[in-house]
Amino acid sequence: MNRRVVNVVLHGLGLDQFSTPHFALRLAPAASVPGTKIQECHWLHPGLRMPQVARKYLRRSNPMPLRFELKIRFIPKDIREMYQTEMSAFLYFYDQLAGDYINHVAWKIETDFAIEMGALMLKKRFPNITVSNVEKKLDFHVIENEGGLLKYFPESFVLNVKKKQLQKNIVAAVKRIANFSELECVFRFLNQLMKIVKFDAEIFRVSLGLGWHSPIELHISEKAGVSYKTENSTALIQLAKLRSVVDICIRKLDNSDKAIVRLRISAQSNPLVS
Repeated sequence: MNRRVVNVVLHGLGLDQFSTPHFALRLAPAASVPGTKIQECHWLHPGLRMPQVARKYLRRSNPMPLRFELKIRFIPKDIREMYQTEMSAFLYFYDQLAGDYINHVAWKIETDFAIEMGALMLKKRFPNITVSNVEKKLDFHVIENEGGLLKYFPESFVLNVKKKQLQKNIVAAVKRIANFSELECVFRFLNQLMKIVKFDAEIFRVSLGLGWHSPIELHISEKAGVSYKTENSTALIQLAKLRSVVDICIRKLDNSDKAIVRLRISAQSNPLVS
């Protein structure tokens, strides 16, 4: 049922049905103020029907209202290939990352880095900008009408600098990358973001194996497969490739929010337990 909902929404957005496998629905609290703690969200299994979703999540005594979000969750190994073959989905993914960056990342990075990231987003928004016409084409009235500079820069940068000086700083930053094409801005933004956030992987804190009590970071992605690293290590150790996972069994622990997850891997007699 959820897969059908995804298909309907993608059709309404004009996105190719070929891109459907990248998308998933999730329930998440209403948008938080940038810089606040990320609240718990619930990814919805594509086989769940809406009455099941309502019983499981929407009838809980939750003080925060939840909303449905359509997200690209399953990210291909080669994002450039995604751009070449699924342009609409690729741009949706960029917009998703740009929003997540502003809400959860921009406020905690160095100012110079944040200024460059904001400049890249502005150059993409105003692709006709050149070095010689930045002052004319970078329209701060349009920016204000579309939500303001907080869509591009952290609050601390926008509010702590006088308006005239702020605009001067932004114009200078955009001028530095004014020769970039729209596509170059997008990939520069993604490459810079990858330095501080591994957006191509989902990371979980788990204990690996029934007798292993030390928590580890479990990384799941197309590139890393099923990998982990310990607190004292920076290198990932791969346990299995995603295509080798043939079965997943989840058993919720009694009186706990935790669960035991068993992964059956092809050509391995014993399952992975976390």
